[in-house]
Amino acid sequence: MGHAFWHIASQRTLTRMLDAGMIPYTRMGERSYRFLRLSDVTDYKRRRDEATSKALDEMRSIADEDGAYDIDYSDYLSRFDK
Repeated sequence: MGHAFWHIASQRTLTRMLDAGMIPYTRMGERSYRFLRLSDVTDYKRRRDEATSKALDEMRSIADEDGAYDIDYSDYLSRFDK
């Protein structure tokens, strides 16, 4: 289970995600393996990547508003030039 998904989650995490309805799947019987469509897995990955990108953009915006990028680090970095 999860061969196309190995780079995104462990088998246990994938099982929890499937049980939570985050990715659709089908079964051919009550105790059979779960079958995933590759398109459903890639759609989940795309949604996750978009959410991550949005969160990073928000963090950058907050840091910019707070002046985090205006700090002069030259004194600090000069300590390592010795």
